[in-house]
Amino acid sequence: MKNMKKLLACLMAVLMLASCAVMFASCGEKTITVGYTIYAPMNYKEGDTLVGFDTELAKAVFENLGYEKVVFKEIKWEQKYTDLNSGNIDCIWNGFTANVADDDGQARSSKVDGVKLFLGFQKFLPHSTF
Repeated sequence: MKNMKKLLACLMAVLMLASCAVMFASCGEKTITVGYTIYAPMNYKEGDTLVGFDTELAKAVFENLGYEKVVFKEIKWEQKYTDLNSGNIDCIWNGFTANVADDDGQARSSKVDGVKLFLGFQKFLPHSTF
């Protein structure tokens, strides 16, 4: 009976260590999901490959920031705030004029936080990010 308890305790310890290893392995890769719309020459597809100025710039910036994986997710422009706030995407990387109001009359800057990059281009994240 003592041997059975020891065996059971060792088995449980091994299972706990294995589950921790799986958890840490999945958390180890720093990934960001970028929302975009097709708008050549900024973002467009050549076959199945997404290319364009914004696409290449986003990859370079996030690689420089230490992200190991940049995932691009095509969004419907009308749903951009919903996608951001729901966590469906982490940021919008598209042409996005910050100093205007949306159709509802609210300034875009009141809905998202902008990051000014490269001669005034702006990329946007939900307020909850900061």
